[in-house]
Order: sequence, then C-alpha cells, then structure tokens
Amino acid sequence: MKTTRSFLLLLMLLATSGLNAQKEEDKYAALVSEVRNEVWSLNLPDFKNMTVPEKYRNEPAVILAAHSRLEVTRKTKLDWWGMGLTKQQITCRSIYRQMVYINSQRALEEMSQFSFLSQEKERYTRNEQQRILGVRIIKPDGTVNEISTDEYMTATEGKKDQEQLQKLAVPGLEIGDIIDLFFVRYTILNNQNPEPFGFYFMDSYPLLAYSVHCEIDPKLSTFYRCLNGARDFDHSTDTEGNHILDLHTGDSGRVIPDFWYNSARQTPMILMYIY
Repeated sequence: MKTTRSFLLLLMLLATSGLNAQKEEDKYAALVSEVRNEVWSLNLPDFKNMTVPEKYRNEPAVILAAHSRLEVTRKTKLDWWGMGLTKQQITCRSIYRQMVYINSQRALEEMSQFSFLSQEKERYTRNEQQRILGVRIIKPDGTVNEISTDEYMTATEGKKDQEQLQKLAVPGLEIGDIIDLFFVRYTILNNQNPEPFGFYFMDSYPLLAYSVHCEIDPKLSTFYRCLNGARDFDHSTDTEGNHILDLHTGDSGRVIPDFWYNSARQTPMILMYIY
C-alpha cells in the first residue's frame, strides 16, 4: 500500500511539474509576441533611413540606426522565501535595436547566427531573467520579412540540461540586405543592485545615428559618467516623477580600429550605476 501511494504521489508531482513548465512556456511565448509588436511599432525616425552614404559604400557593413531603451522600477514586496518580512525588488527592462546594411561576406556571417539563453531563474535569490530576440530582413526592393519564432531552435545546456538556449540561423539573409534586429532583456532582482549599464557611441562599423531613452524610478539612486567625449543626457521628469534621460548622436565618422586601440579609454561611452 505504501509503495502504491508513493508511486501515485510521484506521478502527481511529475504531472504538476509538467503543467508548470508548459505554463511558463506559454507565458514566455505570449511575452515574445507582445514585445515584438511593441518594438517594431516604436516611433524611431532614424530607422526610416535606408540610404548608405557614398563615403561608406566600400565598408563591410554600416549601422544605419541604433537605439537603446532602459526602464527601471523599484517595489517593496512581501518576502515569502527569506527571513525578512519584506524585500526590495528591482525590475529592469532593456531594449537594444539596430539596423545594419550588409555589404560583405564577413558581415553576413557575423549577422546570420545568434544564440541566447531565453529564461533563467536563480533558486536561492529568486532573481529572474528573460531574453527575447527579434529579427527582420529588409530587401533592396523594400520588402520586409520578419523571421518567425518557428525558425528558432531550442537546445538545453548546463547542469542537468536545465538551461534552455535559443539558436537562430537567419534564413534568407544576403549581401545587400538590411537586417533590423532587437534584443530585449527583462531582469527581476531581489535585494540586489543591477549590474552597471553601458551606452557606447562607437562601433566596429560606421554608426550613422544612435538614440538612448531611459525611464528610472525616483525611488532609486542613479549615477552616471560621460567618458571619452560622450555628451550628456537631456534630463526631464514625467507625470509620475520618473527621471527621463534622452540622448541622440549622429555620424561621428569614427569606427573602432582592429589594432592598437583601448576601448575603455577611447570609445565615447556613458556608464550608469543604479542603487
């Protein structure tokens, strides 16, 4: 009788685990669809420019536009798992989008394959991360092809194959195309500060336009430094008191050289710390 009960209990646990896993997958799929619709519909004038300047016609690739968006909030929540009654939870959402003209085999190979960890949860801290990749191909005739999530391959890695990896070999990308892609990262931290954020205004390829937009909860302390000639943010607040930081730069005519270059000391950048 005890053996039978133990076996039934095991079956119930396995069924519950399977249902929870499926629930998480459905929740992630819904988030992917929501984020794709949001990012592709962002009003970003720089991403309407499809023209490569004549001076960059022989470059391996040209970044026609780039955009970073950062949203950080803080909440006090009940702590069901820890010893304290409450915990400070910081939620970060970062978006990076860029549109790149492919003009060489080297750039084609670089932009044709992507790999990322889609979901991650720490057992003891209860910190969570979710990552989303979206890709569109713009053909020379103006046709826009969005890469379906069906093209993404799922692989498991790490200890006991618990890390779920998403891999994408971009189908149909050719020299002469423009690839429009974004990467979104959701992070939930409990009683912990986020890692520093960096905004870099120079790349390995010519960068024609780069815009940054930050929305930061006033309950958080924010410090940043403009390094190597990077210009400062325009600062304002919204109706809820959030700090709004905006910045837009154009073509500097500079690219990161392959040799004899110290990125930390020479690349215009802004480093931001949030506590």
